[in-house]
Amino acid sequence: SKRHHALLELLSSERAHASDLALVRELYIPAALGACNPPHPFPLTPPASSSSSGRTLSTASDEDSSAPAGPPMTPEDVRIVFGNIADIALFADSFSDRLEGALGDVIDGGRGHDRVGSLFIEVIPRMEREYTTYITHHPVAAEYLSKLPQTPALTAYLSRARSSAAAFSHAWDLPSLLIKPVQRLLKYPLLLQAVLDDTPTTHPDHDNLRRAREMMSTVSHTINDAQRRLETVRDVLANGGKTPDALLAGLPKRSMLLVRGPSGKGKAPMTPAENEEAAAVAKLEAEITGILAALDALKPNATDWADGTHEFALALSSWARGFGKITGLTAADGGSEAYDAFLAIADGELARLSVDASARIIEELFPLIARLHASAAPPRALLDALHALAPSHHALLHHNAAKGKPDKALLDASTAYTALRQQLALELPTFVELLRAGGRAAARVLVGIQAGFYADARARWRGLWDALRVDGERNAGAEETMRVWRGRVEEVEREAERLRILRPEKLVPPARTRTAAATAVRPGLGRRRSGSRKVGGAPASPLVPVFPSDDALPTLPPAPLSVSTDGAPTRLRVSSKWLTARAKYTCAVVHACEPPAGAAYYGLPFFRLRRGERYEVLKEAGHPSVHAALPLYVDDGDDCLLLARDGGGSLGWVLASFLYP
Repeated sequence: SKRHHALLELLSSERAHASDLALVRELYIPAALGACNPPHPFPLTPPASSSSSGRTLSTASDEDSSAPAGPPMTPEDVRIVFGNIADIALFADSFSDRLEGALGDVIDGGRGHDRVGSLFIEVIPRMEREYTTYITHHPVAAEYLSKLPQTPALTAYLSRARSSAAAFSHAWDLPSLLIKPVQRLLKYPLLLQAVLDDTPTTHPDHDNLRRAREMMSTVSHTINDAQRRLETVRDVLANGGKTPDALLAGLPKRSMLLVRGPSGKGKAPMTPAENEEAAAVAKLEAEITGILAALDALKPNATDWADGTHEFALALSSWARGFGKITGLTAADGGSEAYDAFLAIADGELARLSVDASARIIEELFPLIARLHASAAPPRALLDALHALAPSHHALLHHNAAKGKPDKALLDASTAYTALRQQLALELPTFVELLRAGGRAAARVLVGIQAGFYADARARWRGLWDALRVDGERNAGAEETMRVWRGRVEEVEREAERLRILRPEKLVPPARTRTAAATAVRPGLGRRRSGSRKVGGAPASPLVPVFPSDDALPTLPPAPLSVSTDGAPTRLRVSSKWLTARAKYTCAVVHACEPPAGAAYYGLPFFRLRRGERYEVLKEAGHPSVHAALPLYVDDGDDCLLLARDGGGSLGWVLASFLYP
C-alpha cells in the first residue's frame, strides 16, 4: 500500500543516513587526525612533513608522496569542523534499529501494529538536543573548513574524501557529508506527513503520528530561530560590535528621529514578556559588571599586599641590624649564633619569600584575571550592540501604521535586537555562572599565595625557635637567648634615659599627653615603667619618647631595585626559583651588546654581552614588542626576550638575536 511505501521509505532513508554518518565517525575523523592505518575504503597516505607544527606541513616531492606525514588537521580543527557529528552518528545508528522494530508487521518477520509516531515522540527530546547543537554550529564549521591552510596532507585527505564519498556514501565530498544532518532534520516532518496522510483515524498510532509531526515541525522552527539568532551574534562579533552602527546608519532621518526622539533618549515600554526577558538580561549584565569590577580591584589589592610584605621584610631587616648594633651582637662585637640565625631570616629569607609571592601573583593571578576579562569581551560587545539597537525596537513597537510601512532598516534593526536579546537571555546565565566560578578561582589563587607565604614565614620562625631549644647549643636555648637579649636592651634603655636630648618638653607632640606617653608601648622593648626620678637635682617627669615627623625618620634601604629608563617595574618581581632552575639550553654570544646604562626590566639588568660568553636560557618570554615597558628599542624583526643566568649564577635579560645555541 501507499502507506507501507511511506513507512519503508522512512526506514531505508534512515539507514542510509546512519551509514553516511558512520563513515564520518569511523573513517573520516580518524583519518583527519592522522590515523596510521585507517580501515578500507579510506587508505590515506599523505605526503611527508619536516615541520614541527601540528598543521603546517612541508611540501614533499611527488616521488616521495608515500613518506610519513603529519595529520591533515589538528585536534582543534577536527573539533570545529566535525562538531558533535559523532554523537549524531551513534544516535542515528540506534534510531534506525529501533525504527525497524517500530514498523511491526509492515516488514517481513515483524509483529503487531506499527508504532512509528510513538517512537518519534520518545526520541524527539534527544534528537532536538543533538541536532540543534550541530546545525547551529554548522555554518561556522563549513566556513572554517573552507579556510583551512591547504597543506599537502589536507589536500590529499580532501581528495580521497571525494573519492570515498562518491563510492561508498550518498554524497560527493566531505562538505556534502557534513551537511547531511541539516538536511535530514528538515525531511522528518515531510516523511511523517506522508505516513500520516494514508493512516486511517482508527489506527492505534494515528494520534501519535500527528503529534510527532507537530513536534518535529516545532523543532525545525526552533532550530531556524536559533540559527537566525546566532547569525546576528556572529555578525556583531565579526565586526567588533560595529554591526549596530551599520544598521542604524541605514535608517533615514525621519526614522532616526522616531527612534532616538528629539533628545536622543526616547524609550517606549515593551510587552510584559519582553520586559521580563529584558529585565533578566539587565540583571545578568549588572552581575557581569560587578564581577569584573571585583576582579579589577583584586589586582591592586594583591599588589599592595605583596608590596606590604616586602616593605615589612625590609623594615624588619633594618630594625634587626640596628638591634644587633646597639646590643653588641654583631660580628664586630664578637658575634652570636642565635643573632646570626635570627638575622638570616630577618635580613634575607623573608624578603625572598615576599619576592616569590609577588612573582607568583604576576605569573598566576594576573593572567587568570586577564583571561576572565577576555572571556567577557564577546558578551559585553553583544550587550553594547543590544543597547544600541534598543531604540529601533521601541520605535517599531510604537510605529503608527497609518503612516505606512516602517522602514526596512528599522525592521532589520528591531529584528537584530530581538535576536540578540533572546540569545543573551538563553546563554548569559551559563556564562555568568562560569564567570562566578572564575572569580572564585582567582580569589583562591590569591589566598593560596598568601597562605603559602605565611606558612613559609611561620616555618622559618618555628625552625629558628626550635633550633634555639636544642640542648648543647652555645646559646643555651630560646628562653636563655631571650633573657640575655632583653637584659641587653634594658641596659641600652637605662643608658638612653640619661640623655636629656631624648626628652625635652618642647618636642612632645601636642596630640600626645605626658601621661599617655609615659605608658606608651615601645615595640620590642616592653612597656615603660612610669615614675619620676631626679635629673641634675630637679624632679624629672616620666620618660617621654620623642615621635619625630615623617620627614625626620630615617629612610629604609630600598627593595632590590635596578634603574629603569622608562618607568618600567623596577622592584624585583622575578621568582627566586630561577636562581636554581634547570636551564632549557645554553647559548654562546655571537654579537657583542652594550645595553644602556642602568637599563633593567622587572628588577633584572640586561647583560653586557661579549663574544664567546655563555649563558643558560631559563625562559623564553616572547617577542620584545609584547613587553610594553621594555626599556630598550627593538625593531620588528624576529627576536625573543630571554631570561638567562650567567656563569656566576646571576639572573638577567638577553635578546636571542645576539646568541647562538
